Amino acid sequence: MVYSMTGFGQSETRGMRYIFSVDIRTLNSKGLDLSIRGPQWIRSLESDIRKLIQIELERGKVEVSISVTPVDIAASLQIPEDQIQAAVLVFQRILDQAKAQGDPLAAALRSLDLQSVSKDINISDEEILTLMNTVQECVQKLKAHRKAEGDAMKMDLQSNIDKIKHLLEEIQIYEKERMESVRKRISEKMEAVTAGSYDKDRFEQEMIYYLEKLDVNEEKVRLLQHLNYFQEELNAETASGRKLNFISQEIGREINTLGSKSNHDKMQRIVVEMKDILEQIKEINLNIA
Repeated sequence: MVYSMTGFGQSETRGMRYIFSVDIRTLNSKGLDLSIRGPQWIRSLESDIRKLIQIELERGKVEVSISVTPVDIAASLQIPEDQIQAAVLVFQRILDQAKAQGDPLAAALRSLDLQSVSKDINISDEEILTLMNTVQECVQKLKAHRKAEGDAMKMDLQSNIDKIKHLLEEIQIYEKERMESVRKRISEKMEAVTAGSYDKDRFEQEMIYYLEKLDVNEEKVRLLQHLNYFQEELNAETASGRKLNFISQEIGREINTLGSKSNHDKMQRIVVEMKDILEQIKEINLNIA
């Protein structure tokens, strides 16, 4: 199962006294970089919130935003209601003059710094549990969003691995042609230099040794093994972006060795295609949790 590192989750629970709202956004990061924003009193719960999120998420820059708003906000304010109404009218007039859309109440509350609950909020254990459940629900929505993106990335990765496998099969077509071409080229140069006067048995032994050094069967076998291993990890219960990246590096090493040994224009073109596809794979890996 593949999870993207980028995603978004939003959850809201309305209680008897308060509305608990949680937003979570995630971006790419090498590790888990977690930040929590909310009313000042949330700090006393931050450790528990972190533990809850760390159980579910392993990687990514995670931004958590929590707001707790009284159901009867007017009753919870220490500023007279008529002052709030006056602020709402001011912002409504500004919106009308600008012919713009917006929420004048929200703007008024922000201007009065009343968007969040007071520092002296008296919240019960039951309400804390409601908040934690809202966070948990938001995390699950985030994971669902990340999985949807991950499914699309998995399909792209699978397609790219299959392309490299197909190109690997194409190399086999040119193997015999390549070796014969190398043998012919060396023989012609030897004939030109020695005018045909050389120990042909010794030359044949040296030729075999040289051609063995150009043999790419081991590289092809290892490359296929790495490609299969990549697919196994991709289909694991929880695929690891780090692990997929390590396997991609091994795939790259074998492709590079194929290129350096090929000595054949068509095989080198295939290697270039492989490298291009591998770069696409690496870019996708960077976004896998």
